[in-house]
Amino acid sequence: MNSDSQPLDIGRLSRVIPDGMRRAVAARDRGCARCGRPASWCDIHHVVEWQNGGPTEINNLVMLCRMHHREIHATEWIVRMVDGLPEFIPPRYIDPDQVPRRRPGSERCPQFATGQKGPDQREQENHRDHRSYS
Repeated sequence: MNSDSQPLDIGRLSRVIPDGMRRAVAARDRGCARCGRPASWCDIHHVVEWQNGGPTEINNLVMLCRMHHREIHATEWIVRMVDGLPEFIPPRYIDPDQVPRRRPGSERCPQFATGQKGPDQREQENHRDHRSYS
């Protein structure tokens, strides 16, 4: 329970995310855990999917915008929780070493603390530079 007596772990009771749990995930992830889009644009994703026995608890939930939520389900990207924070592992065709990534600006991700551009930032810039506008 959080300080307002709202459950933060309902286990297998329900797949649906209660409001208090959604607020807790939004506070931890600060919007989409992949790109930073605002929480109002995001869904909550079960890291270990509900249909595969995953519980509805904070340590099994991640906030993702619709685009990244679809990407997790439709591609070979993997999301996992490490030290209570979401980490993303790209498919081998993006990164042969499959180095885990966190959203740029994450205080626990040392490569971004140095001000260096990480692989996600470079990927987003490349995507932005190659878009066509109609």
